[in-house]
Amino acid sequence: MVKQPNQFHAYIVYKNTEDVKFFETHWSIFILNHAIQTDPIYLSEEFKQQCTEYILKLSGLPNNTLARNLLDLLKTCNAHAYIIPNDRFGTPMRHAFIYFASEDDVIVANTGHDFVYKNQQLF
Repeated sequence: MVKQPNQFHAYIVYKNTEDVKFFETHWSIFILNHAIQTDPIYLSEEFKQQCTEYILKLSGLPNNTLARNLLDLLKTCNAHAYIIPNDRFGTPMRHAFIYFASEDDVIVANTGHDFVYKNQQLF
């Protein structure tokens, strides 16, 4: 594991290349209660760019909200990944970045979903 300021990079090697195909459609995984963004080395730079092209920023999260807390809420909006960044002290920030596969998915999520968590409207 390689540590850079306020972030970690883990390099995982799979024996079976079929197991890695999971990450072509799932751009983050959970480690404990945190969502970790994946970056398969074998994928093209163009594909990696597409994975970060369509993003919504969801703000107004209650203090100390963890990614796993939002799982049920975000399953309904066709998100491929979401990340709650930490501040420089390692505390979850009060916003999340939600990644989508297309602009249409972003529009549907933005107009067709009412994001509420713990009776608090998210925006």
